Amino acid sequence: MWKQKAKSVCGGSTTGRSYFSTKRFSRLAKIVKGLRGCIKRSEAADCEEKFSRIQEGLRKSVFEGTLELINFTKKTGKLNEMEMEWFVGEKKKIIDVIKEIAIRMLAVFEEHASADLDDWLNRGLAIELVEGKRHERLSKDKRLGKLWHDITAHMLSAAYFSLLIKMGR
Repeated sequence: MWKQKAKSVCGGSTTGRSYFSTKRFSRLAKIVKGLRGCIKRSEAADCEEKFSRIQEGLRKSVFEGTLELINFTKKTGKLNEMEMEWFVGEKKKIIDVIKEIAIRMLAVFEEHASADLDDWLNRGLAIELVEGKRHERLSKDKRLGKLWHDITAHMLSAAYFSLLIKMGR
């Protein structure tokens, strides 16, 4: 008796005929497949929205973006390949800016080095005096102060992005 009930529940019958036709089963399979697609699309849209919040947060503040990333990874587990590429690309952009700032700083230091050589070779000042003037000139140069501030801010951002990339993996 229990075998007959099990067969009828599973789609088999005691008479040898199936209660589910293959046509009905294939329709059911299509419906399930369609539902899976809808779920994946809605999850993808939800992930895109959450990732856009991470990007927005990072534009405002590294800490805000980090908080969004923590919430995102708690729900999704990790970043997908495309999202990881975005983080790596942003880090590369920051590093490019750091290189540009370093080149501008080098130009300012070259000006100071030229002035030092002029003081030493052409004016005949003692090396000790030239070194003292160099320190004074470097500390008073507002261009270097701004460039130093810019480069440290960008280096800190690059470091945060490195950590965020590690968190997202």
